[in-house]
Amino acid sequence: MLQEAEVAKSSAAPPDGAQQKALAKDLEEWNTPDGILLLQYVDDLLIAAVGLTPCLQATVSLLNFVGLRGYRVARSKAQIALSEFANETMAIEKSLNSELYQLRLLALQNRQALDYVLASQGGTLDPDTAHPNLVVSEDRKRVRHGDKRQDLPDNPERFDRCFCVLGTEGFMGGRRYWEVEVRDKIEWHLGVCRESVSRKGWITPTPEDGYWVVWLRGGEYKACTSPSTPLSVSVRPSRVGIFLDYEAGEVSFYNMTDRSHLFTFTGTFSGTLRPYFYPGYNLGSKNAAPLIISPVPAQAGGSLCPLR
Repeated sequence: MLQEAEVAKSSAAPPDGAQQKALAKDLEEWNTPDGILLLQYVDDLLIAAVGLTPCLQATVSLLNFVGLRGYRVARSKAQIALSEFANETMAIEKSLNSELYQLRLLALQNRQALDYVLASQGGTLDPDTAHPNLVVSEDRKRVRHGDKRQDLPDNPERFDRCFCVLGTEGFMGGRRYWEVEVRDKIEWHLGVCRESVSRKGWITPTPEDGYWVVWLRGGEYKACTSPSTPLSVSVRPSRVGIFLDYEAGEVSFYNMTDRSHLFTFTGTFSGTLRPYFYPGYNLGSKNAAPLIISPVPAQAGGSLCPLR
């Protein structure tokens, strides 16, 4: 997988030899991930990797790195493409799920390929939607089931029966990606839902009711379809990645522990969608660990670099 971008300092002047050398020197300080190859030609940068996920994760890391050093990325030069080199590992990956592989490639192979990468900022939880038994952390990144029901106003946005909470940001288009740590939990639900879903009474988390959700319950991983779809999970995920492509009508789930695909919902979206979180019951402290919205990827702070 190849990811290309053109970078330049904030000034509009074309790069000269000195600027090219300065960029090369700056790039020497980037902590290149294992299995990633970075090439520079004047102000063009090319990242090569085996597989889509490591390529995109390395791209986010590199964009943050150059962005914090005053460089900007040319949107018109952002490209992603499949390498045609004979690579046994890539061939195996394609053969395992060729249709999904091509679908992911087509979704990203255009001039706005970095849109979803640059939207990978995690987000926060909306405490006004949280069931009174849920404890949302001060930074709004963690949620767990508490032992006692809190005395909170029964506002229309709040779930009153199901132990759910929504993400703060709503999406009406574009691509978004976030990751949630589920490391020590034995029960959880994750996904997206329509903002218009009823927050009162019991819910049925299926697409027909406005929910696109994957869960772990009773030791089984399932997609909440009608009827539910069992998922083949060979390695227990400690972190789950969720990729929303609004225009394509897709929500995809990934096991970030072994970087495998879990499930993709397909359909048509309308209205605003919001991230959906269900940490599950405490279960006598067996499921006390919180769900944690994680940075993508884990790296030093700083804003993602702007597009020009």
